[in-house]
Amino acid sequence: MLAAVFLRERVHVYRWSAVVIGFIGVLVIVGPEARMASGATIGVMFALASAALAAVAMIFLRRMSAHEHSTAIAFYFMLTAAVVSLFTLPLGWNVPTGREGWILLGCGLSGGVGQLFLSFSYRYGEASLLAPFDYTAMIWAVALGYFVFGELPMANVWIGAAIVIAAGLLILWREHRLKLARDRAVSSAAL
Repeated sequence: MLAAVFLRERVHVYRWSAVVIGFIGVLVIVGPEARMASGATIGVMFALASAALAAVAMIFLRRMSAHEHSTAIAFYFMLTAAVVSLFTLPLGWNVPTGREGWILLGCGLSGGVGQLFLSFSYRYGEASLLAPFDYTAMIWAVALGYFVFGELPMANVWIGAAIVIAAGLLILWREHRLKLARDRAVSSAAL
């Protein structure tokens, strides 16, 4: 929605449909078991605020991609995140153990590479095109939960993952069809 409002991107029914289908897939993954525990309202509010701020960040990222190099954007994002994180120091920061340090280093490196890829994706693709693929984060979380923590996904997770994948495939199919139509128009104009 923000891409249509702030970036003036034309968001057609296929892209809206893919976003809605992907969101439905995420709701299926979360499932009816996602009841709020007492006092969890603040956590839900933080999660919603995080999603809204991430969407705003993607809009800024798309705008900056037009005139800034993707590596510069990723570097300044990581630098800003590191500086802002220092403000949590008085809240009870503990020196990590050697193992925790390596894990944090791995998190930082993978997050940095992820940010670099994200910057490149918004440089070459419209925000409304890329939005349905953001839901694949849920699939990665499920896969890592299984392989790292041994958590076996329930049936609703598999069904929801299939729905999310279908949303991404819908966008890929539609973009492929549009490219074929553009190529035909160019070749017939050249004749």
